[in-house]
This record gives sequence, structure tokens and C-alpha cells, in this order.
Amino acid sequence: MLAKNNIDEIPINQDAVTRFVPMIMALLVFLLSLVLAGAFSISSSLKNWHVGASHKLTIEVPLQHELDRERMIPNIVTFLQSVPGINHVEPIKHQQLLSLLEPWVGQAEMLSDVPVPALIDIDVDPNAHLEVPELIQKLRQYAAGVRIESHSRWLETLLILRTSLQVVAYLFALIIAMTVAITVMLVTKVGLASHYQSIAVLRLMGAHNSYIARKFQAHALKLASKGALIGFLAAFPVLIGLNYVTSNFGVPEMLRPTADLSLIALLVIIPFIIIGLSILVARFAVLKTLIKLD
Repeated sequence: MLAKNNIDEIPINQDAVTRFVPMIMALLVFLLSLVLAGAFSISSSLKNWHVGASHKLTIEVPLQHELDRERMIPNIVTFLQSVPGINHVEPIKHQQLLSLLEPWVGQAEMLSDVPVPALIDIDVDPNAHLEVPELIQKLRQYAAGVRIESHSRWLETLLILRTSLQVVAYLFALIIAMTVAITVMLVTKVGLASHYQSIAVLRLMGAHNSYIARKFQAHALKLASKGALIGFLAAFPVLIGLNYVTSNFGVPEMLRPTADLSLIALLVIIPFIIIGLSILVARFAVLKTLIKLD
């Protein structure tokens, strides 16, 4: 009669090759957590920036002389504030504009006598149907050559970047999953070959293929659980450290790792996915091999 739940019937735990499997699993879970956390953080930041910028317009008012700035801009601002669908109007200060141009032209004082175009930022109600061509025509009654920048090119670029990051993250996750599957498959095949005699005796004694498969599933569960837990616990302090370093060294906010509930839930799920995949692959490899021996 078969000993109930006795793993020593097939001494898989004694296989030297399996001692490296938890380390491999830990490294894979660690890398997967970092990549998905980075892609998720940047994708979320880009999405929020996209939503914020999609409701903004920038009006450029060319000036013939610096005196035009004080004469024309207040009238344009007053008009914009009266337009239905425009929630907020904010002229960019002249000094602020010069500071933005300084990295490109050098000393900001060089532009003091140059009539730099005036810029006005406006926030548009998302539910409003603002006709930009009509708005331009009305603005040109106050200043010829007025232009409106809707940031559409930048928004399209952000959308492409966000999609690209998601694709890269999915591809990396697929590569990790394939690596896990191949690792478990090879270890299981080695175990089946190493303990062929023990397995043959068990089958002669009436052991079903599913019984033997459960032995290897339990072994895969043990190895994958140990490695996944190590990789998961190692990823968290690294992410916290990266967030601290990027926050204190002037890295843009959209490139910093975030720690919202969605990301934490994603990181928690990763070890369970790796463990479940390991169990399924081990079972598949054992049953496929044993069926061929029947």
C-alpha cells in the first residue's frame, strides 16, 4: 500500500539541480516587479498629464512693441474670461517667459528690448464645444496674427510613448513567464529521469499518473514559493529607495516610482502568478511524460 503523502517515495528534494531554482525564481520575480512598477508608474503619470493637458490651450499673441503687451493683453484676457466654456485664463508673466527662453538664448537681458510674443494659458471645460477657428477670428480683432496651440502633437507623442511602455512591459512579462516555464519544465524532466526507477515501482504498485504529478507539483510549489517570496520582498525596499533618490535629486515626477494601491496590488499578484504557473507546468510535464510511457 502506498504511503500517504510521503514525499520521500520520490526523493526530489535531494536533487542538487533544484537548489538553484529558488534563486532563479527570486531574480525573475525581482526583475519583473521592477519593470512592471516602472512601466506602471510612468504610464500613470503620462495618463494624468495627458488628461490635464488635453483641456488646456495656449494663445500666442505677437507684439510689435513691448508697449503692446500692456495695451492689448488685458483686453484679450477680459474677452477670454467672457467666452463660455473657458474656465480659467492666466497670462504668462513676461519675466517667467524670459526665464523659459534663457536656456536657449543665453542671457535673458538680451531679450529685454525684443518684443517677445505674449502667451496666455486657458483651461477649457471638457464638456464645452469650443470652436477654435471661431475663437481665433474673434481674437484677431484685438491682435493680428494670434495663434492657438492645442498641444495635439505633444498629446499624440505621449500616447505613443505610453502605449510603447505598456507593450515593452507586456513583452518583458511574457519573457519572464516563458523563462519560468522552461526552468520548471527542465527541472521536472531531470527529476523524472533521475527517479525513473522509483516512479516505475510506484506505478507497478498502482499509483496513478495524477498521484505522481502531485508529488512534482508539491515540489514545484515549494521551490517557486520560496523564490517568489524572496524576489517580492527584495523588490519593495529597492522601489522605496528609488522613490527616495529620485525625489531628492530633481528627477521629474513622471519618472518617479509611485506607490498607489493599484501598483501594490499588481506587485502582490506577481508571486502568485509565478507560483501558479510553476505548478501547472510541473503537472503538464509529468503527465505528458508518463502518458508516453503507458
